[in-house]
Amino acid sequence: MRVKRRGEKLLLFLDGKWEHSYFLPSSKVTVNIEEIAAGYSLHNISSTDFMTRTNKTLNEKFQGRMVKMLFNDYNVLKNAKRSNILNRFSSKSSEIREGYKVKNRKAKYSTVTFENHKSYAVISLERVASILKTFQISFKFRTLSPSSVIFLFATNTSYDGDYASLELYRGRLRYTYGYQSRQESVLSSVPSDGQLLNDFRWHSVLIHQVLV
Repeated sequence: MRVKRRGEKLLLFLDGKWEHSYFLPSSKVTVNIEEIAAGYSLHNISSTDFMTRTNKTLNEKFQGRMVKMLFNDYNVLKNAKRSNILNRFSSKSSEIREGYKVKNRKAKYSTVTFENHKSYAVISLERVASILKTFQISFKFRTLSPSSVIFLFATNTSYDGDYASLELYRGRLRYTYGYQSRQESVLSSVPSDGQLLNDFRWHSVLIHQVLV
């Protein structure tokens, strides 16, 4: 979810598309923000308050998971993540929530957001050097971009040597493998419902090498 102000408009961005616009009386109206809270209301609101009558959830606490919350590039959840860092990296957990029990739930790790086309992540040389015979990489992604490079594995960090790449091409996955002068590409099929992969939904990818 994302909220932006453009002049007299307040825009709500939900699950990949603009859902709602609210118009202020004037573009010169100043919105004063005193405090920011995540998951609960900062102030106790009386039952006679107008907002309480129109929205009874204001005094209810949020139950669930939040991956990232930014307010003008300020990380609202930064301190919460620091205090919970030990629990965040545990692989399995058992917990009880309001009468039901969840066993062996795998922890969800923090996501990485690439905010422009120049952003990228690099696997350390030590990790690459530890690969002896086979490799396996798994991740999840979501995006609105129809075409982009998702993953690149290359020698000498260029296309001149051996390489393997995974791209999003017109909303479909294209895997390319190059060895010396030979190059092979595989393009994923279009789903029966016509839904492409740049739909801002989470998609899981597994890349692994099989010994011949």
